[in-house]
Amino acid sequence: MKREDSTRKSGRFSRASRVQKDASVLTANWYDSVGWEYDSIQWSRRHLISNALHARLDRLHLPRPQYSDATKWGVADEFSPYEGERVLKREAIVEVRTAIRKEERERREVVDFWLKTIGAVLTIGTGLTGALIGLISIWRHKAP
Repeated sequence: MKREDSTRKSGRFSRASRVQKDASVLTANWYDSVGWEYDSIQWSRRHLISNALHARLDRLHLPRPQYSDATKWGVADEFSPYEGERVLKREAIVEVRTAIRKEERERREVVDFWLKTIGAVLTIGTGLTGALIGLISIWRHKAP
């Protein structure tokens, strides 16, 4: 039902724009009629991204940006369905993602180091075991 309503509105605005031959009228009319829906969708998207990043920060035991820092947080206005909620601003999202990538890279490097070490020890152990078996078989073959 809403979709039909917005489709009807967009058709009306499109006809009005063609009559006036001005695309800015179409843009302004569209934003006046359904712009709040667009803003709401954008805000909910930012809200989901912020929550996902918070979960990753918590899982990695990294600090969250300070809530008191206004340069990192955006607050929903009073007309939003998310009134009063805070979401990370774009710059803060970039910083948080960089910190997460750095921490995950460091953890992968530790795992990589241990895998290489264990692989080297197993390789050396296998080689020494094979050499020992060869020496024992030669020693037993000459002993009778």
